[in-house]
Amino acid sequence: MPRRRSSSRRSSSSRPPQLRGKALVIVVALVALGWAAVQAHEAGWIDLGPVYELLTGREPAPRPDEPEGDGPQVPGPAGDGTLRLVSWNIANMGGSKDAAEIAVMADVLAPAADVVAIQEVITSEPGQDAVVRLATALRQRGGTWDWVISEPTSGRGSERYAFLWRTDRVRLDGPCRLDDVLAPQVDREPFLCAFTTGGEPVLVASFHAVPSSKDPERENALLDGLDRRYDAADLVIVGDFNLPARHSAFDALRARGFEDALGDALTTLKAVRTPAGEHRANPYDHVFYETDELAVRRAEVLDFAARYADLREARNVSDHLPVLVELER
Repeated sequence: MPRRRSSSRRSSSSRPPQLRGKALVIVVALVALGWAAVQAHEAGWIDLGPVYELLTGREPAPRPDEPEGDGPQVPGPAGDGTLRLVSWNIANMGGSKDAAEIAVMADVLAPAADVVAIQEVITSEPGQDAVVRLATALRQRGGTWDWVISEPTSGRGSERYAFLWRTDRVRLDGPCRLDDVLAPQVDREPFLCAFTTGGEPVLVASFHAVPSSKDPERENALLDGLDRRYDAADLVIVGDFNLPARHSAFDALRARGFEDALGDALTTLKAVRTPAGEHRANPYDHVFYETDELAVRRAEVLDFAARYADLREARNVSDHLPVLVELER
């Protein structure tokens, strides 16, 4: 025999019509309220945070009045006053990077960095996806990480830049921006973000110069203009300059009190190891800092290639090695 519904509970069909009508009105009102809240979030009027994803089933898009990232920019506790900054040209950062390669990046960066500047993110959607995957892998290794990705650069060979940072150690200070003054003069104008560990912020300009076959001297000779425009800031210029730091193209920067923290350190990978086992090629990645404002506690190349027997596998991650500098006042 079929079981009968207990007499102590009413079926929905036995509810009075007026109650069913009120319930319907409440449901419609809640749906309308949720829709209005989503529209307000997307317009930038309010911030729903994780509620947005619950309501829509998708991650929040970058807010129009905030840097593009994967959540609200919530200040974390200040660090000890030292900024651990890593710069890395991750070649063709995008869909070609598989989970194993992203894991290598995270293994290298998580214990070393508070802020990571990445050059050569591809402009299509897989570029942003790769940055998000890296941020997720970093979170899995400890700390809370956020990210921001630039608009495509405006010249030939357009790319994006990205920054990732530990929000439990540093705070993003204001919006990030591509430098619109240099945009007409270089292929890939620098991307600037300011970070603070509790005191005065450090303004980091990430730059990727044209290859050595396309006259990077001309582009690099213009970089002193960044210091002229942001003279009040404690400026650090990082990236892949495709020239050694001792080149005369950087004389104007040196005249304004900048030095490279890495010196002649080799930061790119050869195609194959030499018979003597050497695998580094060129001193192209630098961290130029203002010596009157900042001091370097430590500077080194993070040589992840040592874990690979075949350099071709290492170059699938990148043909550049990340460089780390610890800055303090």
